[in-house]
Amino acid sequence: MRHVETVSVSLEPEYVELLRRVARKAGSKSAAVRQLLDRFARDERLQEMEAAYREYYSDPANRERDRGLTEGLLSVASWPAEGLKGGRRGARRRNPKR
Repeated sequence: MRHVETVSVSLEPEYVELLRRVARKAGSKSAAVRQLLDRFARDERLQEMEAAYREYYSDPANRERDRGLTEGLLSVASWPAEGLKGGRRGARRRNPKR
């Protein structure tokens, strides 16, 4: 069984109205608060990942290593030959008179 705790908050009238609007969509004020807190936690994780990405790529050695890996993968990637004509297999032509 999950432990549930009651929390009391004081809000200015504009936030009370906003909470009511969110609660109408979420089903209850509690569900609205959980939804808003989940969104905050998701945004916080995204910001942490972006900060880690920026920190990683701020190191020139990491950028150079990844550039080498990318160039290696591009050398074995298969690209379609340029200039080949052809459409999608099974595509039907449209009759402009219809």
